[in-house]
Amino acid sequence: CWLDQGFNIFLLVAYSDSIRNQEFQRYDGWYNNLANRDWGSAGSRLHRDSPSNYEDGVYMMNLSLPSARVLSDLVFRGDAGIPNARNLTSMFAFFSQVVAYEIMASTATSCPLEIMKIPVPPGDPVYDIDGTGTNIPFTRAKYDKQTGQGFNSPREQVSSSAFCASCGAQKALQT
Repeated sequence: CWLDQGFNIFLLVAYSDSIRNQEFQRYDGWYNNLANRDWGSAGSRLHRDSPSNYEDGVYMMNLSLPSARVLSDLVFRGDAGIPNARNLTSMFAFFSQVVAYEIMASTATSCPLEIMKIPVPPGDPVYDIDGTGTNIPFTRAKYDKQTGQGFNSPREQVSSSAFCASCGAQKALQT
């Protein structure tokens, strides 16, 4: 029937037009935010919603802030089976871990290498069962070398978590 053939041609034209206008996510992080197209791109400075809080105002870690391990326990620890007072679920914890992993998975570290320690409270049920006191070591993230030189230019970290920004694996994923 000519009506069926016409409908099939219409579908084919509509499908080819939709493919032509389809947008693809870039692997280098560009255009994740259309208003600020470089935010999140590999090598760009990380965006801050609030000012930095370095101990010296320039680049030194603020050791007066609470330990990341203490904050983690405050947010996530609770009795099993009892609802969270802030209505947080295990999904929130897992999503937070994914976000943290994405941030920490970056292999770009500062140069020279800066190894720091997160203090663990004595008797921590995961990291200090014996109650001897311990730390979790980490390396500080890569930063823009044009920052961290004075009060008018505190240290700013750069994004390096864009997937395969400098490799050819993205082409294989697009096929």
